[in-house]
Amino acid sequence: MAAADGGAPRLEIRSDRLLLVEGRDEENLFEALLRHCFGPAASEDIQIIPAGGKHRFRKNLTAIAAAARARPTLRAVGAIRDADDNALSAFQSVCDALRHAGYDPPSAHGQVSVGDPPVGVFILPDGTGAGAIETLCRRSVAGNEASRCVEAYIDCLKDRGALRSRNEDKTFAHAWLAGTNDPVARVGEGARQGVWDFDSDAFAEIASFIRKLP
Repeated sequence: MAAADGGAPRLEIRSDRLLLVEGRDEENLFEALLRHCFGPAASEDIQIIPAGGKHRFRKNLTAIAAAARARPTLRAVGAIRDADDNALSAFQSVCDALRHAGYDPPSAHGQVSVGDPPVGVFILPDGTGAGAIETLCRRSVAGNEASRCVEAYIDCLKDRGALRSRNEDKTFAHAWLAGTNDPVARVGEGARQGVWDFDSDAFAEIASFIRKLP
């Protein structure tokens, strides 16, 4: 849990497997994903920790690692971050932060190292292309009737030169959420309401990565 002043997280390590994500919204989404894919006990088996955003990831990871050292039974650490504009740069940044915190990161996206503890890194959406968690959310509902309505809305904005957002996936996600039974503003809040299709192939790779954490 991040400190109120934006500083290093103050937390208690209560699980032998940790999943580090960017922020609170990602925490909500991955909690919902874990429950859906692995059952209600998943939240006890894997502790999801928001690392305070990509710009504070390195600093906060050091504090997280210090807290984790107090748990000698720690089995694995997974780190998940958005690619944004450059997946390779995001991967290198996460690995550098992990090394700085004393961990041995894997050599490639989606893999888990053989260090002590083993450490895995996943760059959303797929380790190669640009994008973020909203990209997977958009892909998970692609092709259904409501999705086509949202795509038509985005195309209409483009045709009229009115699309101001630099991230079309985020635009799609917010428009999709606005049309749900109980509209919310963030994809993680939507995930808690079941608006994204976690059974879609869009989430298969990230679910497989989580399964790799020993």
